[in-house]
Amino acid sequence: MLYPLLRLQSLQQLVLLVYDGALPPQLGSLSRLNNVTISQYCLNGLLPPLLLRGLPELRALLVLPAVLKSTYVSPTGEQCGITGPVPMEWQTTKSNITRLELPYHRPSGKLPNIGNWLELRLLDLQSNRFEGEVPLQWDAFFRAVIAIGNRNFDIQIDISNNVLQAGDLLLPPTLPVAAPSLEVLDLKFTGIQGTLPREYGDWPSLQIMDLGANALTGTIPPWSNLSSIRYLQLAQNKLQGTLPAEMGLGNLPKNPELYFSYNKGITGTIPASWAHFSAGMLYLAGTGIDGCIPDGMSNYTWSEAWPDPYPYCSLKNSSDALVLSMLKAVLVAAGASPDSLSTWDTTPQATGPAASPRYCRLFKGVACDANSRVAQLDLTALGHDGQVNSLSLLNITKVISPLTNLKVLVLANLGISGSLADVMQPGFDAFPNLVTLDISGNPGVTGPLPDELAVLTNLQVLDVSGCSISGTLPISFVALQQLREFRAVNCTKLSGTLPEDWGMLANLEVLAVTNAGISGPLPLEYADYLAMQKAAAGNATGRGASGLGMLKLRQLLLNGNNLSGSLPVQYAQMRDLQVVNLSQNQLVGTIPRVFASLTKLTVLGLGHNQLQGPLPAAFVSLRQLAALDVSNNMLNGSMPTSWRLMAGQGFRLQCLLLANNTSVMVNDGVRRELMTKNAARIPGTGLAIDDPSSSLCMLLR
Repeated sequence: MLYPLLRLQSLQQLVLLVYDGALPPQLGSLSRLNNVTISQYCLNGLLPPLLLRGLPELRALLVLPAVLKSTYVSPTGEQCGITGPVPMEWQTTKSNITRLELPYHRPSGKLPNIGNWLELRLLDLQSNRFEGEVPLQWDAFFRAVIAIGNRNFDIQIDISNNVLQAGDLLLPPTLPVAAPSLEVLDLKFTGIQGTLPREYGDWPSLQIMDLGANALTGTIPPWSNLSSIRYLQLAQNKLQGTLPAEMGLGNLPKNPELYFSYNKGITGTIPASWAHFSAGMLYLAGTGIDGCIPDGMSNYTWSEAWPDPYPYCSLKNSSDALVLSMLKAVLVAAGASPDSLSTWDTTPQATGPAASPRYCRLFKGVACDANSRVAQLDLTALGHDGQVNSLSLLNITKVISPLTNLKVLVLANLGISGSLADVMQPGFDAFPNLVTLDISGNPGVTGPLPDELAVLTNLQVLDVSGCSISGTLPISFVALQQLREFRAVNCTKLSGTLPEDWGMLANLEVLAVTNAGISGPLPLEYADYLAMQKAAAGNATGRGASGLGMLKLRQLLLNGNNLSGSLPVQYAQMRDLQVVNLSQNQLVGTIPRVFASLTKLTVLGLGHNQLQGPLPAAFVSLRQLAALDVSNNMLNGSMPTSWRLMAGQGFRLQCLLLANNTSVMVNDGVRRELMTKNAARIPGTGLAIDDPSSSLCMLLR
């Protein structure tokens, strides 16, 4: 039968059903063949070495089992199928073949080098006996595909179920670029090791990626652009780390099948963003994933750690939802208006598709992190307006202590009471991640500032303004090296001195302790005093040479205290200062001329002190200055002539307080000149001279 076929020299397509025998090498003489499909029951023998060379127009060679995914045994008991290696002649022949399928045979040896088959679209060598590593030349193949600009290649590769060794390279990271239309990548049971390429996450065409049962290590990359993925199989590897939140935030469909089972190193919880997968399937058996299932996720989520029914985050008894429910009860019992808590519906129920827990989305004053844990609690946002008149600070901290992920806690203006010392057992140290603590506007909060607050080493904002705290400013707060803002405005019972050690709070931007009983001098250590000493000795390398001092300070508000001594010239190093208010103290000496270098100043309040000497003419360099108060001192002389420019174009001055000094600094003529210059300013701002009640002087209040 073969020989009549060989006479058909124009034959282009050949479809055969073969029961036994070998693949005939004579097929190589039919040079016009472009498609050969052979369905076989018990084909044997080797691949003809010269077959590809003799078929220059061949585009597809398929030698498939007659019954899909089946193997056969010969009458002698041997497994049927082609044997031997892929001939070297095949690998060195430049062929236009696009499709080569030889599954369920017995070829052995190394996988072929496909570097000369640049038109290849589908390679199916599954369930054979290939061994060794995937050839490094495969990388050259994909690089060549990129080089010739064939970016529309649709390459499908299946080399699963061979006896390949784990190699450092299977497919290069450039594969998504080389095969941007690829839909199926099946490499299970191939012994791959190494990590998952981050680049594979940007592969919109891919529908099936099966990398299961290999030796892959590392973490799961933040794949976010697998917009067509239906089946992602990463089970039975050696992956570790957490499930990436990005997968739920990107372009993945809502209904993929995701397999991560039997990767013991995968730990943590399911990210809240995975509520996006509202109709998919998630397999986590044999991993370290625990916690709860984000509300809105499909109920086809399977893990040995979770019984049925599944623990949705809004239903789990130990979740933050229970804590908020208890807090709501405490607030209502303390007199909070039910209307202010109307959004806090704590009735357990699962929510709709692609939704995080209700307390993250709907509870006013509550915000969550990526794992649906409460990260921000702002009870002021509920609008109680002081209605909670019988609520103690201790009760609040006891109830919310399980919220260990809390970063922002705002309890301002609630009318709460209690001693800060009592609160520390249990206390704010239950929140190691706390960044902002605001208990301002609660005059019922008493006691000294506890040293235990120093354990909150992540704290950036601490506001106790308007509280009745007493005692001194703790030296231990120097441990708060991340602190950006410390506010104790109108804390009338504070006393003692400004701690010198606070000069090591190098990140501090706001220091506000007003209308208190703080006494003593302004510490030189708040500037880089050590650097100044070195500079005087000629050893300094520049500003901030010692790394000490509050050189990032933007606001220094110490008005209404009992500070004494002179204004440190060293404070001129604080070049970021914008607001300085040291009024209503007992400061003496002169106003340092070097303060003219603080060119970012918008407010300078030095009124109601005992300052002497003239006004520095160099202050004309302060073009951003909007409010200046040096009234009620013992200054002498007249206002410098250069200051008259500060009322005109290019300056921002709108409030100037000079009254009640030893000399009259502004006479009627100077006043008229200042007002004339200000009237010509564009845009107009107005100018208040010696009128502290003017709205233009609000910045000084």
